Parts: sequence; C-alpha cells; structure tokens
Amino acid sequence: MAVTAHFINENFQMQDLTLAVPHVEGVHNGKKFAEMFYDVLDRYSAIELLDTITADNASGD
Repeated sequence: MAVTAHFINENFQMQDLTLAVPHVEGVHNGKKFAEMFYDVLDRYSAIELLDTITADNASGD
C-alpha cells in the first residue's frame, strides 16, 4: 500500500508526494487498508483536504 498526494501549488505547478508506504501485516482487506489510509491522512491533518480516492482492484497476496 502507498498513500500519495497530487495537487497544484500556488504557482500552478503539479506536485506529487508520497506520504506513506506502510507495511501491511496480516490480512489484506478493505477494512485494514481503510484504517491505515485514515491514519496517514490524520497524521498529515489532510482528512478534510481529500477530494478523491483511487485504488486498484488487485486481490491481496
């Protein structure tokens, strides 16, 4: 799992940031990913800045 942020800054330049690449232990399911994703957003105080979420449909290993 990786959490990235993409935005346009005040100079109208595209910015791409990797916020976190947490290690996922145990079961790889939607609930666990959602909790980890929320924790990353909370750490950056970005919960209210969220506009869209994109995820692939790959199953866990």
